[in-house]
Amino acid sequence: MNRVDTPAVAAKRSHRRLWYIVASIALAFVALAGSCAFAISRLDFGNLNFGPLDLNATPGVYTPIPVPRSACRYLRRVHDTADRSGQLWVSAAFGSLADRKRNLVTFRLLEFDFALQRAMPHVPVAVRRQLHETLVQVRAGERELRRAKSVSAYGIATIDAVDAGNRSLGNASDLVGHACGFRLEPRLDFGRLMAPT
Repeated sequence: MNRVDTPAVAAKRSHRRLWYIVASIALAFVALAGSCAFAISRLDFGNLNFGPLDLNATPGVYTPIPVPRSACRYLRRVHDTADRSGQLWVSAAFGSLADRKRNLVTFRLLEFDFALQRAMPHVPVAVRRQLHETLVQVRAGERELRRAKSVSAYGIATIDAVDAGNRSLGNASDLVGHACGFRLEPRLDFGRLMAPT
């Protein structure tokens, strides 16, 4: 009788082992899902904004600090030169700025460089740091313009530098707040280039 019962008992044991394995795998998946749910619940999604993309937006992480009113004339020059060089960059990177305009682009970058240098001694240290970060990116653009084969190649090669410089200028603007009555960073006009002609 033992010989007849043995295969049935062995089959029962092998099914039991299979159920233990399946239950262990299911338990592992449940534990993994619970861990993921816990980790996701700890994330802060309060600052996410899935609205329209604004290429001119700055993070807005800085709160305004006191800035002397006498600095505003220097900061106005920073804004104006940033606007002129920024619009030329947009035309170079996404438009059809002719190579014969290379001297104009060079002049506008040097003008922006000089305006940043002139403004830095007149602003608080926190604003000065952000202006210096912008100056570093402007100088990277100046170097790239000298070695680029065309104005369009300069525009494409400096996308990251322009983004970082505009972000630093926006941070400086956040620090200045409403003390001067204007934002420092330019509103880069991409819509003019994307509009149907």
